Amino acid sequence: LTDEDKLAAFKAAFDERGITISALSCHGNGLHPNPQVSNAHDRVFEHTVQLAARLGVDTVVTFSGCPGESEH
Repeated sequence: LTDEDKLAAFKAAFDERGITISALSCHGNGLHPNPQVSNAHDRVFEHTVQLAARLGVDTVVTFSGCPGESEH
């Protein structure tokens, strides 16, 4: 997100091969009860959406959930 040259090279690698990126995938847990974990996952989601926009990708695949009820 911070290096225009790397972003252009990344896009070019797909364009040169005729490959279309149809979606980006981001699978953090923004609903995690620990704020440090959920905040970190929220940032990754935000960065994924920003990257998708810059790549011209209109779909970001996600899921969220909570930790299991116990170690079992």
